[in-house]
Amino acid sequence: MRVRLGGDEMKKKIKWGLVLCSVLIPVCLSACKQGTVEKQGSSNKEVQKKIDRKNIHFDKTGPAASFDWNAKSGSKYITFEKLPQYMKPDDSDGISIYSLQQNETPLDEEGKVQKALQVVEAIYIDQDEMDTVVKASGVMSQEEMYNRIWNDYIIPKIEKSNSSFDSNTYFEYLGEKYPLKIYGPMYLKLMTNALPTEKSYELKGYAVKGNKVILKIQTPAYSPNQLPRGKGYRLSADPKNPNETMYAWLDELHENYAEKDNRGDHLSYIMLSTILQHLVKENFNARFSTGSMSGSTEMTIEMEVTNQGQVQIDTKNLALLLQIPQQMQKANQSGGGNDDSIFWSINTDNVTDEEKGSEKLKDFNPQNPVKKYAIGEPVVFGNGIVVTLDSVREEPNLDIQDDQEFVDKNKNQHKIIVQFTISNPTHLTVANAPDYSNVELYDGHGTESHMLTSTLNYDQPHVFEAGESGIYKINYLTDGDGPFTIVYGDAKWVIPK
Repeated sequence: MRVRLGGDEMKKKIKWGLVLCSVLIPVCLSACKQGTVEKQGSSNKEVQKKIDRKNIHFDKTGPAASFDWNAKSGSKYITFEKLPQYMKPDDSDGISIYSLQQNETPLDEEGKVQKALQVVEAIYIDQDEMDTVVKASGVMSQEEMYNRIWNDYIIPKIEKSNSSFDSNTYFEYLGEKYPLKIYGPMYLKLMTNALPTEKSYELKGYAVKGNKVILKIQTPAYSPNQLPRGKGYRLSADPKNPNETMYAWLDELHENYAEKDNRGDHLSYIMLSTILQHLVKENFNARFSTGSMSGSTEMTIEMEVTNQGQVQIDTKNLALLLQIPQQMQKANQSGGGNDDSIFWSINTDNVTDEEKGSEKLKDFNPQNPVKKYAIGEPVVFGNGIVVTLDSVREEPNLDIQDDQEFVDKNKNQHKIIVQFTISNPTHLTVANAPDYSNVELYDGHGTESHMLTSTLNYDQPHVFEAGESGIYKINYLTDGDGPFTIVYGDAKWVIPK
């Protein structure tokens, strides 16, 4: 039997109803798109913030549970159509990524620089070698490496300047928790995936003091992908697409907190919503990336390299190599900058980790690269080709009829034949390989040798199809004695007298 309410009692019910509505409506509006998320089973408790500064443990569930930390990103090699700029300031020919042979003797100065550059190249050239970075950082996996950067580097810097920031913040969406401390490191993985897009870097200078190696390098600069924003985009989201509906929910959440007058009290919300938007947009796929490379940036990195070739890089220098402090510096403290950046609302005044060391750096000399290899040693380059210098031999009977103007009987000249074996183990066509236009030979005084016209008489390949290999010969006339140095790209072979 239903009981009719009296006038006073009815007024009391209405009053309490109005009070509850005044509390719940703003929460609902800030948490979800009405009628969309709720229909999918939302409990209307999507947003929760932990104020307790203790370290809160979150289990890895949902997308975090299936995230492949060991996934390799993108194409391993450059394509025939897109040839990047490499080490030298003019059109050059490749970065030698690594040698297939192991060190057998203690490393000299150049050898230590070469070992340190392998860490750089595993990030900016070929991320199939990312284990080199993991090992140098002193951890066992990429997951552990990115978590260390997040927890030991990024979070302390943010908390130092932003007292309201809470690293334990999480969102709950459709019953699934999305903690900042779990999805932040995942974002770093996808950010790093973008770094080898151009497959290039330039060594500007270096110094070696004992086991300390200092590298000054220039790389392409990272920019986060543009995130679709605004009510217009949200209205166009496909309600049948789970990623689009979650993205729209995050976008409204981001907008609500980013536009608040007390935005500084919601920095962790804003950061987490931006991180999740990037990850949702890429379907939480560990092979994809959250940005692109444009322009350039310079950085000075320190590592430790032992005489036996063991490399160590600390978290601060690894973060710098991954362009994390550079991203923090770009953040606009007033919030008017690029809100595609996860740091855009964070106060990052004076965030810099480049040491102003007293060591004077040696400028990189393209005529005398630091990377040196032996005859018969296969060398892998950034475009995928494998180059082996087979021989450098003197041939007195070389034809110099068309090069008489370069003959000088007052000099101790030598006629030299340089022979390479070039192979293309990739599935791509490669045109950027050693030939008479991009290989130099220097005598013992550093004088560049003359390429003889007779080189053009050889029938030798210029373009290597997938799986193809061939022999390439170049004839030279030197101006002096050895030791002779062969240079291709950023690699050299020193041939003793």
